Amino acid sequence: MNVVRMNRYGQSLFSGQDSRKRYREILAEVEKGEVMFDFSGVRAMGSRFADEVFGRMVFEKGAGWVLDEMPKMVSTALWKSLGLKDSQDARARGVLIQDGEGV
Repeated sequence: MNVVRMNRYGQSLFSGQDSRKRYREILAEVEKGEVMFDFSGVRAMGSRFADEVFGRMVFEKGAGWVLDEMPKMVSTALWKSLGLKDSQDARARGVLIQDGEGV
């Protein structure tokens, strides 16, 4: 399994001028086969960043990919890589979960 270490893009992942470059790099890793997104060291991720990277990936890869592959990758890997059980555990531990841009 290939691991995409999201902290290489910083501790705070928000949209920016290099979002397309980030997307191309991440997509290249995804296209190699099964991946796990490691969010260790990432303190916050904005909805625009998520849309620009993961939303675009879903659009390009198709709905079948979302239903078959994405849940396996994200639902368990995201929280596990953060050392958390789920979103409720994240809130209880003070991890920032942001719905919009700008903190």
